[in-house]
Amino acid sequence: MVLVELKNQENEAMLPVELKNQENGEMLPVELKNQENGAMLPVELKNQEKEEILSVELKNQENEAMLPVELKNQEKEEILSVELKNQENEAMLPVELKNQENEAMLPVELKNQENEALLPVELKNQENGAMLPVELKIV
Repeated sequence: MVLVELKNQENEAMLPVELKNQENGEMLPVELKNQENGAMLPVELKNQEKEEILSVELKNQENEAMLPVELKNQEKEEILSVELKNQENEAMLPVELKNQENEAMLPVELKNQENEALLPVELKNQENGAMLPVELKIV
């Protein structure tokens, strides 16, 4: 199971995040894996300036290696970059975040642990309700 954290950068308050299957609204256990080595990766969602704009950090739990992702806010189209590295050789790996509204591709695989289907996910800031629907895919 992936650890998901939403933090307000100004006060570091922890905010709950929902991961939902958009088809049926079910809460789902999720895996984020490095495609090359299968390492499980926790995810941190940190609020940078406003609640609706989130950057993403992917870190390997064992060695804390930073793993580059771009998260595009569907409303403002602002792009926030994050670093992604292979834990074994520090090579940069492509990670893709797909904005469902404009199909903008950003290079992580989000899987339902039961059937391994790729799932669309909503990232919801519960303080202000801002929704960021994204689809995570490994390229």
